[in-house]
Amino acid sequence: MNVKYFSFLSILFFFFINGNFKLSAQIQKDSITYYENKLLSINEVSIDKALYYFDQLCKRVSGKKKVKVLRKKAKYLAEYGSKKAFISTYEKALKLSKNNKYKLLEGVLYHDLGFYHYNYFNNNALAYKNFLLAKELYEEINNQKQLNIINTNIATFLADAGKYEEANTIFKETLAYYEKKKDTSNIVFVKINMGGLQREVKNYAKSKEIFNKLLQSNYLNQSDISLVYYNLAINSIKQKKYEEANAFINQSISISKDLQEDIQLIDLYFLKADVAKQTKKYKKAINYFTKSLVLAKEIEDYPFQKELLKNIISVSIKNKNFTGIDSLNNEINSINDSIKNREKRNTLNEIYLENALSKKEKEIRIHQSSIKKEKELTRLYVTIIILSSLFLLALVAYIISYKKNNHKRLQLLQNSIKIKEIENKTKRKFELQETKRIQEDLKAKKKELLLDLSLGAKRVEKVELVLRKMNELSKKSIIAQKDIVELKQFTQAKYEQLLISEKLRKDMMHVNKDFYNSLLVDFPSLSNTELKVISFLGVGLETKEIAIIQNVSVDAIRKTRYRIRKKIGLKPEESLEKFIIKYQ
Repeated sequence: MNVKYFSFLSILFFFFINGNFKLSAQIQKDSITYYENKLLSINEVSIDKALYYFDQLCKRVSGKKKVKVLRKKAKYLAEYGSKKAFISTYEKALKLSKNNKYKLLEGVLYHDLGFYHYNYFNNNALAYKNFLLAKELYEEINNQKQLNIINTNIATFLADAGKYEEANTIFKETLAYYEKKKDTSNIVFVKINMGGLQREVKNYAKSKEIFNKLLQSNYLNQSDISLVYYNLAINSIKQKKYEEANAFINQSISISKDLQEDIQLIDLYFLKADVAKQTKKYKKAINYFTKSLVLAKEIEDYPFQKELLKNIISVSIKNKNFTGIDSLNNEINSINDSIKNREKRNTLNEIYLENALSKKEKEIRIHQSSIKKEKELTRLYVTIIILSSLFLLALVAYIISYKKNNHKRLQLLQNSIKIKEIENKTKRKFELQETKRIQEDLKAKKKELLLDLSLGAKRVEKVELVLRKMNELSKKSIIAQKDIVELKQFTQAKYEQLLISEKLRKDMMHVNKDFYNSLLVDFPSLSNTELKVISFLGVGLETKEIAIIQNVSVDAIRKTRYRIRKKIGLKPEESLEKFIIKYQ
């Protein structure tokens, strides 16, 4: 198929797939944003909707983002849902973090679990266990920031458990880190805890010193100052310095009123009422207990309301004011009913939520199954359509390309045949010329050798003639001067002929000199006899002919040939004659 048609189809296919991927990615992104925005508007009334949106969001995200969504869902369940669902969601998030080795997120999740077990579920053992697991992970990844936060929580936990020395050591370490980082909010938090710790061990002077130094620092906000005064007031109450305690409480109340911190005011009014009770100022005590009760009712803190009502009854009895005690007891009964109703409601909510979750999970599974089947079918149809389209396009392109290039292919085929014929003719011609040249060279070499041999024979013949002539003269009884002159002339003539033949032989030897030198350079171990045999073979003489010339047996020449082959390293299948021709 033509390359340009294939390239065109490839580009079309790329843009089609790329467009689908981009469209799919945009749809996915828009759906994630949609469910994130939906969750922002959810409250405790629409729990089932919130959980549905969380589930939809979990389907559309993956990796770290999915862990974060599960964490948000768990926090939502801690506030509005059931403990079982809360724990289950955290377990899913932890499993995903472990599988993907998200160490920091895993540590944060254990940190969260420790916090919730300590503050919400009153399970100190599990809280401490999760804090330690979080600490191990923070140490493993060397995250000092998170490590110091968890250490502060562990120190607070140890202080509550009465392990003051261990707690104090950890507080000192974390304080040094925050001071180095100039993290003022955490410095205040740690120092307040350290002041409270000194109070617990009845080192009131040290505790007061810590809080006073905090008040002198320039990085405290108004809320922090109120909290410091509150702690100073508790110190004074512990030492039964009630006037000093009242002064600190009044300063804290003034700041909390300005900041409208009602929860802080509930504790402050309760503390003020307790000081009045200790100093037997019962009317003031009732007044502040009542103020605290009003605020507790606003936030629907039933257990604390119950405690406040009991304190009001106790103080009224001590003040010998029995009017209204019955109504206060009725109010306590009403609160008990409210607590029971809330517990029932929470139980029913948990049952409803678990049923709703179970129902929702079934619906989701069915919905997911149907969506999966639809996606698979759609993917199959799209794949079939794409492959069919590509096949048709490829077929059309191939037919067009075939028709256009058929004539060219035939021409190229004919041209290639002609070229091969010309090449074969040229090759045969060259081979014939080369064979002819080699044959002519062999003939010339043979002629030279025969000439040399004939000249040698003639030399022998001439010498024999001279000897015969001398024998003839020696047989005569009288040798005339004429005979000696004739012998001298005959010998002179034959000598001149020998000189001519010797010059001719030397010329032949000079011609073959390069041939012998080349052989000796490559194979210096060749002897003179072997070189002679090689030269005879080079002119095309056979083994028998060389044996006759050398006046030796045929076996002797064969042995010489064997030695030559061994010295030059020829294989059994290689020809000695062809090897010699290469050097000529």
